[in-house]
Amino acid sequence: MRGAIPVLLMAVAMPSVAWELPSQNELAAVQGESLQLALCESGIPLPPTRQEARQRAGHHLGLERWAVKKCLVYRTSRAKSERYRLTPENNAATARLARQLGVSDIFCRYLELLAGGGLSRREEYLVNQALQGMLREVYGIDTLQIRLLSESLDLPASQHMQFMMALPVYGMFDLVPDTPPSTGRVMADMQIMAPLMRQMAQVLRTVCDEKTADAAAAELLALLPVWNTTLRTRQALVKQEIKLSTFEQMLMPLLNTAFEQVVQERRRLGAADWFGSACLRSVDELFR
Repeated sequence: MRGAIPVLLMAVAMPSVAWELPSQNELAAVQGESLQLALCESGIPLPPTRQEARQRAGHHLGLERWAVKKCLVYRTSRAKSERYRLTPENNAATARLARQLGVSDIFCRYLELLAGGGLSRREEYLVNQALQGMLREVYGIDTLQIRLLSESLDLPASQHMQFMMALPVYGMFDLVPDTPPSTGRVMADMQIMAPLMRQMAQVLRTVCDEKTADAAAAELLALLPVWNTTLRTRQALVKQEIKLSTFEQMLMPLLNTAFEQVVQERRRLGAADWFGSACLRSVDELFR
């Protein structure tokens, strides 16, 4: 027992600056969790957790999330013009954009590692896994949505990039929770969706040539962030994951009538090949 006393005294006497709490991912690496451990063994910096990112960025995390989305949109659009390959040049250009927009250093460093060309295949895999995990866990971004939208746009490369970079990304590409929305949220969303669809139909009715079609596309794009707030409810309604209350059932005819108005205009415009406006056709896809 006496032999333990000096050790304890030494621990107490050590200056506090010598101790620094490890991050959650560092603890995970120590505990042997596969990705974190593999990153440490390869000398690749660990990503932050969401809590650590919030502590670092504070109320600026929302702005940083917007900037990350802008970078991913740029990266994805450029990849489409390069036969869906994420080239070192693409990663380098995206890293430069990220630094200009003030994105966290670790996000930029991952892109720069991928751009450098000095990684083994295993290291490249680990960096991509760390990057994707950070986008999902820290920023809550659905990168699959970005890729699917990019692939669906039938636009020349320059117009594709222009269209993608003009998107109101702060209200787009968010991961949707697996849990069904609450009753109060469903009711609120339904009350948003019906008038918004009527407004959409009204905008589409104004289209009679390419000029008015492009103008309508701009008007609809401004409505997109509000429309995207109802995504979880729309998915739940389509999948029949929720049981509607009496009041919500009363709202359904209003929703169906508004939706049919939009469908009628889509049929008219589709028959006219959207009056030659690839922009309007692309924007309309975002509301489906």
